[in-house]
Order: sequence, then structure tokens, then C-alpha cells
Amino acid sequence: MDKAISGALYKYLRHQHKKYRKRYGKNDYRARMPNRVDIDQRPDVVDSRSRIGDWEVDLVIGKGHKGGFATLAEHKSRLYLALPIANKSAQAANDAITTLLVPIKHWVKTLTFDNGREFSWHNKLAETLNCCTYFAKPYHFWERGLNENHNRALR
Repeated sequence: MDKAISGALYKYLRHQHKKYRKRYGKNDYRARMPNRVDIDQRPDVVDSRSRIGDWEVDLVIGKGHKGGFATLAEHKSRLYLALPIANKSAQAANDAITTLLVPIKHWVKTLTFDNGREFSWHNKLAETLNCCTYFAKPYHFWERGLNENHNRALR
């Protein structure tokens, strides 16, 4: 403002001569989820909770973003499994989920995730466990309510 009316005060500012660069639009450089299947395509039997084998998956991050838990909740039986993880990487999440579910893989039919990048290896999980994977809509936490409620109790 001062520079526009031929003042000299702008010379004492930290960004005295730098021009502001206008940012038109917003570029989203975050990774896209490969082969993402929306929760709307999930079979209706999952919502009715009439069979065992439909799991909700999430990660709970620890205090100070150090460590956390991979958590799984089964719809019908309300079985809740948790395993500590060192970090929030796709490798750590995949290893933890595999460790928890491989012994009971005949009881795994569907997995429902949120849209975090830590679940980008969902195709590898689907092959290992011979199941289908689905993703909730962004910011629709109630689509995976059982797991979110268990996670709140874990915290």
C-alpha cells in the first residue's frame, strides 16, 4: 500500500521487493488410489450384517505421530483386532493386516478402508486374502462407524 503512493516504508519490510505470485486454481499433487472401488459397489449383504467376514480397516496413529495400531473390526461378530505398527507407511499397514488376517483368511470376504495413502497396497491384500476391497467416501466416517467407535475406545 505504501509503495503504491510513493512511500518509502515498504523498504523496511521483510519482503520489500518481492512480487506476490497469484495462484490460480489448486493443484492436487497427492497420490491417487489405484483401482479404487467405491463403497456404493459393495454388496448389500455387508450392510445387513448377516454374514461373518466383512471387515472395516483403519490405522490409529500414536501420540506425536510415533507408532500406532492397525485396527480391524468385523461387522457381524464385532470382533476387534489391533496390532502395533512402527509407522504409517503402506508397507507397515499391509504387513500388519496380513499378519492379523492370514490365519483366519477363510473368514475374510470384504475389506472396507478409508482413503488414506497407507492403504494403497489394497490390491496385494485382496490377492493374499482372496477377498474384495472397498473404499468409503472421503470424510464420510459414518460409513465405517463400527471401526471408528472401537478406535475411539482404544485411544
